[in-house]
Amino acid sequence: MKQRAVTTIKSYLEKSILRQSVIGFTAMALISVTATFFLSRYKMATDLQKSATATAEAFRSRILEGDIKAVENQIHNVLGLRDGEDALILNQDRQHIYRSTSITTNALRPCDTVGFTCFDSYTGPGRIFFPIYFDEKKKNIFGYLYLSKSVQIDWLFVVIVFFIFSFGYAAMLLGLGSVARSSSKKLASEVEEWANRLRINPKSQSPLSRAPFSELVPLRDAIEGLTSQIERYESQASEKAKMLVLRGIAHDLLSPVSQVQLYLATLEQQMKVDPSASDTLNEIKTSLRKVSMIASQVKTLNDNEPRENLLDLSEAARLEILSLQKNESIKAKNIQLSLSAAAGVLAPLSRSEVARILQNLIENAADASNAGAEIVVKVERQGESSVLSVADQGCGIPAHLYDRIFEPDFTSKPATGTGLGLFIVKHICEQRKGSVSVESRQDQGTTITVSVPSEGTERSSHAV
Repeated sequence: MKQRAVTTIKSYLEKSILRQSVIGFTAMALISVTATFFLSRYKMATDLQKSATATAEAFRSRILEGDIKAVENQIHNVLGLRDGEDALILNQDRQHIYRSTSITTNALRPCDTVGFTCFDSYTGPGRIFFPIYFDEKKKNIFGYLYLSKSVQIDWLFVVIVFFIFSFGYAAMLLGLGSVARSSSKKLASEVEEWANRLRINPKSQSPLSRAPFSELVPLRDAIEGLTSQIERYESQASEKAKMLVLRGIAHDLLSPVSQVQLYLATLEQQMKVDPSASDTLNEIKTSLRKVSMIASQVKTLNDNEPRENLLDLSEAARLEILSLQKNESIKAKNIQLSLSAAAGVLAPLSRSEVARILQNLIENAADASNAGAEIVVKVERQGESSVLSVADQGCGIPAHLYDRIFEPDFTSKPATGTGLGLFIVKHICEQRKGSVSVESRQDQGTTITVSVPSEGTERSSHAV
């Protein structure tokens, strides 16, 4: 299939202006000639009526004396009539008094009104029948003065108007052409600059220059949105790649961890250990449980099946908090866990997902809190969403780290942290078409809020 030739904006505008100019010029020329003709026609009709009135009054006495032929010739000369134009004296029956004239009675077409100019057609000559009376009171009619005259166009006037109009039109055309060239050059320059930036560095975050025309604003916004979209796609691709690696590692870890746990249980039963050895054994068991829990969480990261049954988020949170209150690290710092929940708040989450969310958020909050501090968990509905939030009274998170804390390899505890906790929370929220946000103040505490779309109503409130 043959491709259509690509034209430039400048060429398109110039051709369009030229085409419209030719059409406009032709139309205006026709309008000018037509208007001039009708103006000449109107002027002739008015002049003919005035001439008839003045002539009838001036030559009335000579006409009544019978000097008809001489009067006709004199009127013809005075009015400057040409061949084919007539000045005749008619009787009461509107017949020419001198039969010898070349104008026959049949040629004298009547007018509907006496004393006014009439026409047979738009382009035909005008004529008038003007009454001549015997007396001054105009009661006894003698006959009629008949005048006929062709419409004469003032071609000199037409040429002058046409020349002035052509000069103005040419000046306007040159101006439009100059504006078109300037606009197309500016437009092409701006689009080329944007295209070069996309070609060289599509991920550049520097703002684009201001659009010279409002029609280009959507294009500029789309380019800037494309840059952000590229960044998001790269981030998602990176996270997916890391997730695949993590899931493989987790799968490989679970088997040896299970075997070590089994060996420890057997060893604990078979040997009598001293208190110090017992403490060491408990620490090993605790560490293995943490490794097993993390591996299990990572392994199930790809669980994105839709939830047909909605979970009672309030009840699931209550049960998980009861379990977390027995956590060794939380008990060691005497952290107080409190829950404020509206009953009947439903969410498209599984019980294990709620457990993973709360475990990660509460353990992070406990690490950031001082001994004896309080961690508050809230469950509520906000519009069409179910919201779960965890607030601590810890040291807070710097604002510039808000986005980074959800990355899979970021941790504020390099010695003990894995950097997976908040990444897992974010991943679960995104799988359920929800979101997670953070609000923090230095040395005042942090609140992390999880929101997922839900259905249900609030029926009552209770606290743990």
